[in-house]
Amino acid sequence: MGFAFRDWAKSNIRVGLRRAGKATLFEISAAVRTRLTALLFRPGTQTHLKLNVGCGANRKEGWVNVDLHPAADVKTDARRKLPFRTGSAAVVYSEHFFEHLEYPEEAVLFLSESFRVLEPGGLFSVGVPDTELCLRAYVDGNFSWRSLGLTYVEWCDMPMHSLNFLFHQGGEHKHLYDAPTLINVLNKAGFENVHRRNFDPGIDSEDRRVGTLYVDARKPH
Repeated sequence: MGFAFRDWAKSNIRVGLRRAGKATLFEISAAVRTRLTALLFRPGTQTHLKLNVGCGANRKEGWVNVDLHPAADVKTDARRKLPFRTGSAAVVYSEHFFEHLEYPEEAVLFLSESFRVLEPGGLFSVGVPDTELCLRAYVDGNFSWRSLGLTYVEWCDMPMHSLNFLFHQGGEHKHLYDAPTLINVLNKAGFENVHRRNFDPGIDSEDRRVGTLYVDARKPH
């Protein structure tokens, strides 16, 4: 029955409407689960937390994993206010989450909330797709989804198809960054010592080693 309905929907409902319906259902579910977390979750008095925000299935042991994904410790919509006390976190980390936020509204709120929950001197560390790397490779004629760490999908058989997938990813990517833009956004949010860093195998996902732009910043003392 489910497969028959999906086949019928693909044949009779335009992709834009299907995507809008899917997004509406997700927003309703996200709002309900976030409200439940707000009612049930108690942040306690613990300090020096390490928050892995927008973790998806990529849990980190010894961290507080935050996402709507079933694998998360705290199931909440990270596009909204974070359910942690001000100054309670030593680190706020996110990897391939920030590009899924609408800019400026959702992105600015997430940075503001990260800034709030960090203790003075706390670390904000973010990884996003390296858009400059992909654009340079396209212009130079060296575009390869494998060498650039892009997610492979079958229809991406031309560089421009892959570039479009990077920018849109089925409507999931909302805003992409190069290093100067990301650094500028973090500076505007009040962070200091904002700088690009290398891949760190102690914290970053191995399958993101290629094609990811990592930037660190500090909350001022």
